[in-house]
Amino acid sequence: MQAKFDSAVEFKVLRIKAGSWDRESIEKSAAGLGGVVSVDLGMRKRKIGVSGLVEAQSKSELSTKTAQVEALLDGGMHTLKAVAMYENVRVDSFAVVKEGVSGRGVSCEFEIELSQLRGN
Repeated sequence: MQAKFDSAVEFKVLRIKAGSWDRESIEKSAAGLGGVVSVDLGMRKRKIGVSGLVEAQSKSELSTKTAQVEALLDGGMHTLKAVAMYENVRVDSFAVVKEGVSGRGVSCEFEIELSQLRGN
């Protein structure tokens, strides 16, 4: 299946694994007082793992396409549109798993680790 980041970077999705939402809290205590105050911050983020494949006609075209994916490591919020729409995602890591040559061109299999932040 095809997928896109921000309607610009296209690739084939091999696998998407979305984790569950993590609940966060802050615990505070004060000297001389018994007990702890726990402040629930609610559901904050979840991890999403994506395995994908970029295909190109030449090595230079493949390098350009993988550079577009690597450029998403900017700390900003992006949108991933695949089978489902994942909004407010931050790209945490990008790793090339393997590169290959086929009769039609070259390809690059990669893994991306995303954090999806909870919107308001």
